[in-house]
Amino acid sequence: DFGIPFTIRQLQQVNATRNTLVLSHATGVPPAPPGVSRCAKCAMQDQCSQVSELLGWQPPELPEHEDEQAVSRPTVGTSVAEHAQTNGKRPTTVPIGELEPEDRAFFALYYRLLQQEGYEIERQQALLWQTPVEERVMRGSAISDLVPLGEAVPTGQGEWQQAFRCVNTSELREGDEILLSDGDPITGEVVTGTILSVSAEQVNVWTPELITRPALLDRYGTNSVHVRTVQNLFRWLQADARLRELVSGTRSPRFSAQEVAPRPDFNDEQNLAVARALQMRDYLLVHGPPGTGKTSVIAEIVKRLCQQGQRVLLAGFTNQAVDNMLTRLDREGFHAYIRLGHERSVDEAVRPHLLQVLSGPQTPAGTLQTNVEIRELLRRSPVVASTTATWSSDKYESRPADPQQGSEGTLLQFDVALIDEAGQLTIPAILGALRFAKRFILV
Repeated sequence: DFGIPFTIRQLQQVNATRNTLVLSHATGVPPAPPGVSRCAKCAMQDQCSQVSELLGWQPPELPEHEDEQAVSRPTVGTSVAEHAQTNGKRPTTVPIGELEPEDRAFFALYYRLLQQEGYEIERQQALLWQTPVEERVMRGSAISDLVPLGEAVPTGQGEWQQAFRCVNTSELREGDEILLSDGDPITGEVVTGTILSVSAEQVNVWTPELITRPALLDRYGTNSVHVRTVQNLFRWLQADARLRELVSGTRSPRFSAQEVAPRPDFNDEQNLAVARALQMRDYLLVHGPPGTGKTSVIAEIVKRLCQQGQRVLLAGFTNQAVDNMLTRLDREGFHAYIRLGHERSVDEAVRPHLLQVLSGPQTPAGTLQTNVEIRELLRRSPVVASTTATWSSDKYESRPADPQQGSEGTLLQFDVALIDEAGQLTIPAILGALRFAKRFILV
């Protein structure tokens, strides 16, 4: 009892609103629009209209004669930051009426698949409350009976790294988000964190603060990556027709007849992959089981593309996959790359190439100069690397900061996007990286 007075009518309205939200969430269909007076003022009006048409929802109710001078709103797939960069002008986007039936079917299919993925994420999160520790351990989503190995180590940024001895039979892996608790994450002491490394006998984690008696580690992934993946699907509506056709499979890839010199220490299949990567004009798929030298091939492709003056975006499903590509480049004598990401998620050998390290510490007095230096670093770098989740972030834009500069004005436009571990990714998950490149290679 919080002592908040209410009438029976108000309680009925709260229950009705709750029921509407639950029904909408369960069916995936939004409730009916609230009416002309509210829809006309909504900042999401354009997005709502376009998505409603694509998915067969009831469209928002709009006034018969809209003010043509009204401030424009972000269109589908456009973040607030992107919208602000266009100074209120609508960016060039594909009108929904001009989308091909294949485009509409593609959007609807993956939207509904992502919706099911979202439900599964919620189900997994609910297991924390619905199942006992022993069952979570058996399912592979928890590690119990943690034994601290020494004192927690401060990172120097108010955060901590801790190592524990354990018997690990879980499916948890490096980079997973977790809850570290005293054994009861519901009513006990608990803190969020990230797995830095994990083996059958030991796990190392990062946490923003400490708890007194850490004993249990539970998987607790947030839906931030899922939200970015859904945003990628909206961004896909803004992609040019060529990219949409390539991704949906309605356009076949093209290759040139360029002669490519083989590398003496590569076998025929490796040299063929390198040759086709340099000949491809749209996209290339490279497939091979573990141990066939795919990482060596990736490094050779990157080096040769850069020798031709081309810029390369590198991406992977995991931070480890990204760092494996970069450390291979280092061993091959290529060091001209920038790594985007957080220090705790990056291999120690790669950390000197982190953007925040190369740009130096930011201070209030030097923020403007630092921003200029960061932009110049990104503009000059022939290779920029990060995870597909990072490339899907609103933090990185595919449009130029100044629309008058055209495609040359953006810092993150590449000739080729090369994505490793592509077989572990859904199509919407790779769209965040593809938006920055003219051509792409999936390995």
